[in-house]
Amino acid sequence: MRRSFGFATTAAFAASLSTTLFAGTALAQATAARQQVIPAGQSASPTLTPGIRVGNMLFASGQLGMSADDVFNAYVKKNEVNFQRQESGYVTKDEADSKHI
Repeated sequence: MRRSFGFATTAAFAASLSTTLFAGTALAQATAARQQVIPAGQSASPTLTPGIRVGNMLFASGQLGMSADDVFNAYVKKNEVNFQRQESGYVTKDEADSKHI
């Protein structure tokens, strides 16, 4: 028994193959053109780089520029504000009470 494949099936396969080949080529080009961007005073680790340049695009990693101690201290201050809000019967949003953090 012989099966025949219609034009639509062949066209779909060809389109899928060309898309896969194009995506693979684009990925290979993007990977080859990747460049780390490390500003003065910062460093990169094996898993985190401040920025990556690919062609004319720059991808930033979203680093805060804060140490772990800075983040912890800001968390403690914000937590104190939250407790003060609860103690005073906080009902409406008032951003002015946490501007000092």
